[in-house]
Amino acid sequence: TLVEIMVGLAIGLLATIVIVQVMSVFENQKRVTTGTSDAQVNGSIALYDITRELQPAGFSIMPVSASFTPCDCTIIIPPPVGAAQDIKNLSPVTIVDGGLVSDTITIRYGNSTLGGVPSIIKTAPLGKDVTLASSFGCKKDDITLVTNGNTCVLSTVDIVQNTTTITLKDDPTPAATTGASLACLGGWVETTFGVLGDNLTKADFNQAPISIVA
Repeated sequence: TLVEIMVGLAIGLLATIVIVQVMSVFENQKRVTTGTSDAQVNGSIALYDITRELQPAGFSIMPVSASFTPCDCTIIIPPPVGAAQDIKNLSPVTIVDGGLVSDTITIRYGNSTLGGVPSIIKTAPLGKDVTLASSFGCKKDDITLVTNGNTCVLSTVDIVQNTTTITLKDDPTPAATTGASLACLGGWVETTFGVLGDNLTKADFNQAPISIVA
């Protein structure tokens, strides 16, 4: 009868509403679960990348004596040329409060094959030529650090003449006196991490464009 047909339609409509509601709730739960998983994966990737950069932080920046390290340098003169001119800080790690924008963490290290072991300057340099106890481990375009007390001079290797003499791109005086220390830091790595939107960003020392890590 017509009544039976209408009752059947009503029951079918109710069943359809229940099924649609259940599917909607399930889909929302699926989105939450998937979104949480994606966030955890992205966070793990970001932390892994930061941790990988943190492991060599400070490499090549070796103590000159028991009471002094390059991190205590208060003067870097003269303004160096080449890659060294962009080095403003020798601290292995710097964290900056961004206030209303992203905080940043900057990690610094050298990639010298010998770890930046300081060598004693045997004689006061003649211009840009420096005579060392040993120039082993220094190579062209290495960043160099001369320490004399709390006076520090950054420069770049121009020529490795022999096992004891190198030529710098800058005149290292007055810090490079007899008895001072010179270390070849290798290529300089300086990486800054920050957050832009929901993404971890990474900017390299060589002023490369900011890249998205995760």
